[in-house]
Amino acid sequence: IDFRGSITQARGFSSLGHKAIIWRRDGRLVGGVREFSKLIKDSYTLELDVDKDLIKSITQENLMTAEQMAADDNWTPSLGQYRKEWKDGNIFEGSWQARKPHRGVVTFPDGSTYEGALRHGLFQGVGLRKYVNGSKFQGMFQKGKRQGKGKFDDGAGNVYEGMYVEDLPAGKGQRTWPDGRTYNGDWKEGKATGKGTERRPRKGG
Repeated sequence: IDFRGSITQARGFSSLGHKAIIWRRDGRLVGGVREFSKLIKDSYTLELDVDKDLIKSITQENLMTAEQMAADDNWTPSLGQYRKEWKDGNIFEGSWQARKPHRGVVTFPDGSTYEGALRHGLFQGVGLRKYVNGSKFQGMFQKGKRQGKGKFDDGAGNVYEGMYVEDLPAGKGQRTWPDGRTYNGDWKEGKATGKGTERRPRKGG
């Protein structure tokens, strides 16, 4: 019986070498004798005769190997919840599918973040993008770009809420300025077309 292959595949990983048996638990690649024994019993109806000294040695080896593997930029978990930090400063914390980030929080080296779903490493679906200057965008993304309905707020009173195409305001949308002025109408390639309504606040209240 290929115990190593059975264990690693059941935990969402391919074979990890010829040494200790390793799998992920609580965000780290570690193994526990109880989990190991239960899996073997459930899968093969076999009772294990546990050598405590050997288990202790395997556990220590697991911890060392796990830390070394997780530090490698090329290593990614197959599935489940995990926090991965790359050497270039990018961090992803959330769920993984097929060895790719699926849904969670991406933190970039400059401190900006994205929270939401991803596909093939790109923003996809409803998400929240926050920038270090205090501005933020919440809405729809497609292939990493703003696409569809969304709201951008620069944190200083400038707000655009409406449709986006290829990362720019396009279609129907409303822009609000810090002084209370608004424009509600058509947009194209990030600029107002003039086909809309502009309102200005009354002077003197």
